[in-house]
Amino acid sequence: MINLTSEQTEYATFTPAVQDWFAEAALPAGIAATRCPAGLKSEDLNFLAPNPLFILKYALASYGLPGNRTGRACMIKKLGRPRNAVVIGDSGGFQAIKGLLGTIDAVLCRDVLRWQEQHCDVGIVLDVPTAAISEPKSGFTSFEQCRDQTVKNVTWAADNRKSSDLRLLNILQGRNGDEADNWYRAVRAFPLEGWAWGGPLKFDLYEVCRRIIIMLDNGDLTGRSAWLHFLGVQQPTMAVVLTALKRALRAKGLANLELTFDCATAFVSAAQRRQATIGLSYDGKFNLDTFLFEHTSTLDPAIRFPFRSPLGERLTQGDLFGVPTGVGRTWDEAGRVLLAHHNVYATLRGIADANRLIDYDEKLPRFVPHDVRKAVKAIHAVFESDQPMAILQKHKKTLKFLAGSADVNDDH
Repeated sequence: MINLTSEQTEYATFTPAVQDWFAEAALPAGIAATRCPAGLKSEDLNFLAPNPLFILKYALASYGLPGNRTGRACMIKKLGRPRNAVVIGDSGGFQAIKGLLGTIDAVLCRDVLRWQEQHCDVGIVLDVPTAAISEPKSGFTSFEQCRDQTVKNVTWAADNRKSSDLRLLNILQGRNGDEADNWYRAVRAFPLEGWAWGGPLKFDLYEVCRRIIIMLDNGDLTGRSAWLHFLGVQQPTMAVVLTALKRALRAKGLANLELTFDCATAFVSAAQRRQATIGLSYDGKFNLDTFLFEHTSTLDPAIRFPFRSPLGERLTQGDLFGVPTGVGRTWDEAGRVLLAHHNVYATLRGIADANRLIDYDEKLPRFVPHDVRKAVKAIHAVFESDQPMAILQKHKKTLKFLAGSADVNDDH
């Protein structure tokens, strides 16, 4: 069994945003025994628990996914999962602004918080993302409406939480620097146990560093508030700059800082696009290579799965595409579960490879993109300085190289 938790210890920690259909399938009898590769059972796909494939103690789950709100068992719920596993509970704000969770009010805040207290170790306060402004079903048409409702939600959560075991994170939003400042001033009055980044500015490293410098000056990143989470992120480029940020802040005195990030792409690409993640691309950029399974239904079922992972080493074409039909073999639920498990491992492996290349930068410079190398060095320079804001201004252009970026799947 490969332990991917230990591999991430010195890096920013990727927490796969587990989809509800996968969480229910990775249990005994979750998928038919006839669809499991030889020697494996469906519960072996639960990477939070000991298994013969790989283990990772971190995952993210969202209240916004309907399967997570039922009484059905699944791998992310506390009952039955290992005590050292850490599940971050996203509030479902993305689904809420699409009208999938009803009215965003105190009742929804209560339901989200109680679910987080029951099933999660870390929770993110229900926000109204600024993306709601361009979502007709949301009912929110301005930045001020998004901010004010989020403040109400944070107030309710801070006043009505019942579990001291749940670490609750405040939320940061904003489409530009002025909005981000305005939002931060409105929510910082609530002393929760960390911060989550949403919205487009999470990719703008200049704005991220500027916010952190302000937080440090205001005492908003101390003790139990030293947990930072970035929502909807999995790019290897972002992974390595977040590792640089984690290391720089720990060196500055935040020795217990946790820095995590998540994305659902490994699951969504398997389910919706039949797309396999291969690993880190070495084409001069830090990306994850992918492969689309298209004309495979008529291939020999004994053909081996072409890409490397602990599960991939055991997979055949027949495992992935199921039983024959009158027109060949068809893609089904078991296939998407198996492919998603491979994708999670390949994503984590690609992120780890990118981090290792950064650490070997001086010896392997041709593998590290120039803009990534500059950004990593700039982050360390900013937080090593006694005048971080001045040094930040000097590196502004360097740290804005990802501004406006986005992952393939930026939701949960």
